[in-house]
Amino acid sequence: MFNQYGITAASRSLPFGTVLKVVKMDNGRSVLLRINDRGPYVGNRIIDLSMGAADVIGMRSSGLAPVCVYREVQQPLIAEQPKLKGSGDVLNGLSK
Repeated sequence: MFNQYGITAASRSLPFGTVLKVVKMDNGRSVLLRINDRGPYVGNRIIDLSMGAADVIGMRSSGLAPVCVYREVQQPLIAEQPKLKGSGDVLNGLSK
């Protein structure tokens, strides 16, 4: 559910859950946010920030601003267990 005070944004094409870094070009301030809505559907805008995200980078009062958008690469929460030398299977880090 969209929360206007959250640190989120809308995109017409990026998958929900995509994490982006948005940098406001005139002041260099940035915010990491997550796509959780669809839009914008006005003109040639590429992203629509929630009020919370707009506050972070200082663009709430202007409403529109040139920004640079970067897709953040997510790291896995659980690292893959390394394979042990030999032909045995790995179970909880120990070979059977």
